[in-house]
Amino acid sequence: MKEGGTHRAFKRVGVDILKEKGFCASEISEEYVLEYVVGENTKYIIDLVGIKDDYKIAIECGSVEYSKLINLRKIFDEVIIVNTNKVIELYDYWRSRCILETDKFRDEIERLNVEIGSLNERIKHILSTETGETMSLKYELSSVKKDMAKLERKLRAYQRVMLESWEAVKEQS
Repeated sequence: MKEGGTHRAFKRVGVDILKEKGFCASEISEEYVLEYVVGENTKYIIDLVGIKDDYKIAIECGSVEYSKLINLRKIFDEVIIVNTNKVIELYDYWRSRCILETDKFRDEIERLNVEIGSLNERIKHILSTETGETMSLKYELSSVKKDMAKLERKLRAYQRVMLESWEAVKEQS
């Protein structure tokens, strides 16, 4: 059975929820098959499951049958349904978190820019006095520039995720 775009988008949100709750990739399973005995055997395929130590979370994406939901709640510690309403609810939460993270990145980038400026000035001074410190300062400057580039990539990634989330929310409403 081919999975639709909306269902895949809901699954991505579900994976993010599990990661927010402390599950790592190895503790998250997609299309988890579960045999449940109710008079006769019933086979459930659960969209996402997070299993860690003695705590289990099931995530269903889109609509879910009431009987399946009731039975999952008997087995799992937590059952979450990811649908349009859940995405909209989470969007506001993640948006505020992303804004805070983005601000931290910008502050760190600004700090690194100041440090780069300071290192450039020191290099100019050292070059004018021709001492042996030039190479170590150039290395330090290179290291700071790499850190800044990493932060800028993270910032762009956060902005891209926010844009994709917003587009998904707009499509669902």
